[in-house]
Amino acid sequence: LALLALGAVQAEAQSLKVGVIDPDLIVTRMPEYAQVQGEINQLEAQIGATLQAKQDSARAINNELVALADSPLVTDEARQEKESELRRLVTEMQQGEEQGLRLLSNEEVRLLRPALIRLNTAISEAAEEAGIDLVMTPVANNAPLLIYANFDSENVVDLTQPVLDKLGIVIEAPAEGTAPQN
Repeated sequence: LALLALGAVQAEAQSLKVGVIDPDLIVTRMPEYAQVQGEINQLEAQIGATLQAKQDSARAINNELVALADSPLVTDEARQEKESELRRLVTEMQQGEEQGLRLLSNEEVRLLRPALIRLNTAISEAAEEAGIDLVMTPVANNAPLLIYANFDSENVVDLTQPVLDKLGIVIEAPAEGTAPQN
């Protein structure tokens, strides 16, 4: 009985049809992506301007400290106040940079959510139409997820182009002598 069950599982595994897709190639060509990148660039510029203002203030305080260092007229208490103010600004800049990076990341995820939902729907539809049981990506975060796929097998199908078609995205063929874009 166990051998029959094992045989059935092996037979089912052999009939599994796998689809592969390059979601990064697709997402970066979606119209929504360009819009999101524009909004993220604006937010990044705002965060950068705020951090630059703090950096300019810190530089000015540091210059004051250098000028005050040799002055016999400035008290140690006044120097310590300036040093404390400089440390506070440096801490604020570090925290602001960390918060800014988190904000940019969270905002990009939030803004891309509708596009990713649309992509997921297109993947589901293309997989269903092609009779695909499992869809994988060869790479995620620059690390390989799929080590090998026999693309000559009828059980492995590249769904990237059908999904691009469903989303209405046309990728121009590269001009002769140029490398294809990813």
